[in-house]
Amino acid sequence: MKNLIEYIKTELETLNELPNLYYANEEDFTDIEECFGQRTIYDNVNYTSNVKSLATAQTIYLSTKEKYIHHYTQKKKDIYDNAKHTLMRVFEYLRKCPLLVCQGRAGDNSQFNISCNFYLSYYKKESAHLSCMFNAMSYPITGEEQEEINVICIPEWNEKERQILVVPEIGVTFVLGTDYYEEIKNAFLRMSICKAKEKGLLPLHAATKIITTDEEKVGVVIFGISSTGKTTHTLHDHGFSGKGEKVQILQDELVYFTSEGSLLGSEGGFYIKTDSLSGSNQAMLYNCTKMPGVILENVMVDFQGNIYLDDKTVTGNSHAVIKRELLKEYTYGSINMPHLKDLDRLIFIFMAKNFTCVPILSKLTFEEAAACYMLSEPFDAMASEFAKCDGKTSLASMPCGVGNNVEDINLFYEILKQYDNKIECFMINNGGVGELVETLIDGTRKTKKKVTRVSIPEISRVIRALVKQNITWKDDKNWLIKVPEKIEGMDIDKYDLYNYYDQHRIDILISQVRQERRAFADNYVGLRDEISNAIEF
Repeated sequence: MKNLIEYIKTELETLNELPNLYYANEEDFTDIEECFGQRTIYDNVNYTSNVKSLATAQTIYLSTKEKYIHHYTQKKKDIYDNAKHTLMRVFEYLRKCPLLVCQGRAGDNSQFNISCNFYLSYYKKESAHLSCMFNAMSYPITGEEQEEINVICIPEWNEKERQILVVPEIGVTFVLGTDYYEEIKNAFLRMSICKAKEKGLLPLHAATKIITTDEEKVGVVIFGISSTGKTTHTLHDHGFSGKGEKVQILQDELVYFTSEGSLLGSEGGFYIKTDSLSGSNQAMLYNCTKMPGVILENVMVDFQGNIYLDDKTVTGNSHAVIKRELLKEYTYGSINMPHLKDLDRLIFIFMAKNFTCVPILSKLTFEEAAACYMLSEPFDAMASEFAKCDGKTSLASMPCGVGNNVEDINLFYEILKQYDNKIECFMINNGGVGELVETLIDGTRKTKKKVTRVSIPEISRVIRALVKQNITWKDDKNWLIKVPEKIEGMDIDKYDLYNYYDQHRIDILISQVRQERRAFADNYVGLRDEISNAIEF
């Protein structure tokens, strides 16, 4: 492997000398929109990708460091074994195909900025739309960036050989056989996580915003993977529209936690899911899709330019890229959270998605919060690969797991304790309660009782109440944690487990969740005892 990495490094050193490189500028992005975008009645543009999902099952690391070597499937083993031959073909191809080069910056602070270089083959001309999306999410380079990462994308690579090759030691990712933008975005985020860890920063897969009330200035950090409501409730005002009140958005994807208590942002735009947006429940997000300058991806647009966000005929995986400057009315002046000394409080919210027995809201100790930080699938894991030790049925907080996360989890706990007078931690179950599922003899699942879902407006009221401190707490005798007895503006009694199950069923369901959490935690050798002992909360 060391020889292969040296080969890649040598080839990369000559990449910028190739005669087939073209460096993109703003005028080029405008031309690409006109040539390959579908213009809507709102004067924004939609692109349709050929690939509409992540190649997680084909993502591998090429590294000499043991913490990066995880091959759970035969498919990944095959990709790994053929990597040298594949990369020799890649570099040979890069000498022939037309290459579009886009440069941008991740981060906007003096401590940690990354120069991001995107090399895109546009042998298939319509693939050039990826450069527009990359540009919208990046800051302009300044030449003062402390780190550099590269992504090389060949969308037209044989689809039967679709794969993502990650080389952490030299900061490069090869994206082969896909034109799906989230793959590009993840490639840069994944590598920036690696770089951040090398600098002693703690990456958090979380969104951030500031809520100012008539009494306080509160920082809010929301953790959650896709479909847990992270972005939905980040781009939401929670009713804070009165005199002296405002909500200011910072980031919706990835921030870096420093030991000094700072939360540094990474991206210059927002990447939001659009397939389930509603004007009544998600007005801010919904209105974003109608803004001029927004880039839509895989949204249904008819022949007259009308958009249909709820049309999933082609795919249910549609997105929008929104430049930060388009949301000036709702954003903070920086992507970085003010230091803790300049905030009255900092609230950490872990978004879970359980449909049976997890409380709608729980108040966490720092030990339990560190366990929440851990209880998730790693960054590059397929759910099927982690079925034997998966905490997703109880939590989905995703700690940006690139490599082994034990050091990150312990560090997270240490930082929380360091600022115990300012930080509060909670878990919100964005799913619901009451579901009853029977597993049949052939392994299929049969729903015997449907879940009572918690709605977006209800979760918004929960977050409002957390900020306003309008919650009365009680001890839950089943979970042995603090849960709400009363939340202003919400009927919390509707989600009482005894409305749906008897005590025997409650005990079984809670036991299952705890066993899943414990099984997951057992994979982390070196976890602090305080966190390990809190895992079954």
